[in-house]
Amino acid sequence: MEIANRKSSVLRYQISSNISTQPSNPTNAINAMNATNSINAMNATNSINAINPINAMNAINAIN
Repeated sequence: MEIANRKSSVLRYQISSNISTQPSNPTNAINAMNATNSINAMNATNSINAINPINAMNAINAIN
């Protein structure tokens, strides 16, 4: 989970850096929203992926 969070924070920085260098206009605002939505989707996926192995281990431990 820590690795997933680190990766997403790096991506967030890279995307925000790219946006901040562009002049402000509606297209860039839409691109920024799309980038944010992509990051949120990745974070959700990373969170689910991080939780699933823990749940699997808990299930195995419960059976054992």
